[in-house]
Amino acid sequence: MLATPLEHDIDLRKFLIWIAVAETIMLALLLRSESVSFGFFLLLFVPFFIYLYPEFGFGIALTGNILLKVVFDYVQVGIPYPQLIAYFLLISMGVFFYWHKQSLNMVVLTSLLFRLMLLITAVMLFGLLYSTNRSYGIYKITFYFIYNFTMFMVASLYYKDFRGIEKLLSFAFLLGLLLAVISFVIKTDTIYAFARFRPSDSVNPIFLARSLGVSILCSFFFLSKFKRSLPKILLLLSYGLLLSPIIWSGSRAPFLGLFFAAIIFYLLQPSQTTRRKMWVSFICIICVVLFMLYSASQVTARITTPIAQEASAAFRVLAWFQGLQDFLGSPLLGIGTGSFFLDTPWIPLIYPHNLILEMACENGLLGLAAILSFIGLTAILGLRNIRFYHQNNQEIPLQLSITVFSIFAYTLWNSMFSGDISTNPVIWFAAGLINVLYQSKNSQSIQGS
Repeated sequence: MLATPLEHDIDLRKFLIWIAVAETIMLALLLRSESVSFGFFLLLFVPFFIYLYPEFGFGIALTGNILLKVVFDYVQVGIPYPQLIAYFLLISMGVFFYWHKQSLNMVVLTSLLFRLMLLITAVMLFGLLYSTNRSYGIYKITFYFIYNFTMFMVASLYYKDFRGIEKLLSFAFLLGLLLAVISFVIKTDTIYAFARFRPSDSVNPIFLARSLGVSILCSFFFLSKFKRSLPKILLLLSYGLLLSPIIWSGSRAPFLGLFFAAIIFYLLQPSQTTRRKMWVSFICIICVVLFMLYSASQVTARITTPIAQEASAAFRVLAWFQGLQDFLGSPLLGIGTGSFFLDTPWIPLIYPHNLILEMACENGLLGLAAILSFIGLTAILGLRNIRFYHQNNQEIPLQLSITVFSIFAYTLWNSMFSGDISTNPVIWFAAGLINVLYQSKNSQSIQGS
């Protein structure tokens, strides 16, 4: 179904001898120890697979690293922070192996969006000077570099490489299917103790739902690309598998955000008439309302619960008011990076659960201007991409632009409800892809166009 975007031009015949030698060694180790043999297989197979498809590692990052967290929750290893180490190895190998195809182009590094990202970094660093919780501020900035900054730079590799972006979306979708299957197995075979489903202890239900939502949005590109009915039917059937864990998780913002992002994807289609867009949007809204009225799912139950009776929503609203109050109390410089604090009966909240309020209350008007400029410019570039590729009759980059814009809108929506700036790296990944699609549109030599 996804064979076309996963094609590659590597001649595997040159690797046959090395594959045969590796299999012989693995079989010899298997006679000695199954675990040693399996470890050898991973050390050999993963780099070889990343060499063929660097987008595999990037796809794991695009879907929020949830699969890595699940794997290392169930497979115990004797090293600290295995998920973070595995993330670094996958990204590093992917960048290294991709480098021979196409290096990072300076036109991306000199773009206004990149400069705004540096401005956000500078504002956060300045906020450390007067922070009341400097350790958390340092932690937040450090992981902003590890995740957000890295994701933007990885996306920048795909300058003029539309086929590579297709592969990235393919793996993000396939990894989401794998995560959904694992979730089904865990829910079926385990007497689950949590009211809201999560596949393992370190996976937050919200981020599980976000990850699967990104995978669904990635598949929209192929839904628009495929001309035959069978692949489209198979994709539509897969949504039942992908949506179920989202509903089990009881995560309201990702569920509603996915619905709105799907409408945005449809509304941005230039081939659809305004009349049809209005009717389809109206029907979709009615269907979602009926689902919430008559469904007994976790999502519906939490959406229909009054705010005053639902602790999570109530404290989130209090955090928003606290963030707004902190900003109004110190609008020029803010209270300092990492300084937000709201005491609650269970766990104190150390960020306002809203990306814009976070930058505003902690870094003042400059922080607010920086993040709004970054978001606004990304949206403008994304819409310009859609208009340009439509006017120039370039269907593949047009659908890539619409898909990536929908992912950006979806992840931005989610950042308004949970996660601090360092735990929303997919926004920066999507922004990086929008940036390279914008920078690529004036190029005469484009791969996969």
